[in-house]
Formats: sequence, C-alpha cells, structure tokens
Amino acid sequence: MRMFQTTRIKIKIVYLISLCLGVILLVGCSQLGIGQAEYSCSGMPNGVKCLSASEVYALTDTHDYTTNKITTSRDIEASQFHPLLVNSGNTTQLSKSAMAFSNSTRTEAKIMRILITPWEDGEGDLHLGEFILTEVEPAKWIIGQGY
Repeated sequence: MRMFQTTRIKIKIVYLISLCLGVILLVGCSQLGIGQAEYSCSGMPNGVKCLSASEVYALTDTHDYTTNKITTSRDIEASQFHPLLVNSGNTTQLSKSAMAFSNSTRTEAKIMRILITPWEDGEGDLHLGEFILTEVEPAKWIIGQGY
C-alpha cells in the first residue's frame, strides 16, 4: 500500500514540474520578441499602406485619428468637389450648396399620431391607452417636377 502512495506522489511531482516548465517556456519565448515585426502586403491595390501591428496601435492610440490618415488618389479626386461641411469658427455646418441640394430633392412623409385613451370593456377589463403612428402621405422625390 505504501508503494502506491509513493508512486502517486512521484507522478504528482513530475506532473507539477512539467507544468511549471511548460509555463516558463511559453512566457520566456513570448518575451524574446522572436519573429518579424512587419508583414507583407503583396497583391494589394495602390494606396494601401502596410503597417506592423505596433505601428497601427501607435497611430490609433490617440483621440485624433484623422491626423495620420493615409490619402489615396480617390481622396484627392473627392477633395476637388464642394465640401458638405463648412467649419466656421466654433461651429460646423452644412455648406449652402449641400443644404440647397438636400432640401430640394425629397418631400417629407406626413405622419399622423392617433391617441387611443384608456378604456374599460364590458367585462370590466382596463385597456391602457396607446399611440398609433401611421403614414398618411409618403415621402416623394421632387426632382424634375415644377415645385
């Protein structure tokens, strides 16, 4: 009986030592920094910038994400159009051309709100009130019409 107990103890000790060695090896290898810090972006279209994970983290670890924005040819072409937002002092607002375009293209839908007040039925059950919202007239495109 005593022989089985010493065998169990030896097995537990070997198991514990192998577990500790495995943890030490994993932690040690992760701290060495082995491997490549950068990766390849072969086959990607023009304008895509390859960054390592640490570089991406450094670029996005601020509250201002747009200062390090990567510009492409599409961004340059898009910047030739009139801006939708105009920064005037402390406020940002829609430009006049954007407001004129957005206001003149579509009418708003007309919505009717119906209130049903609380009521009691013939069996004495109370039905709480509710609102029913219904669209009376749908939104319409008004481009090409003689507004």
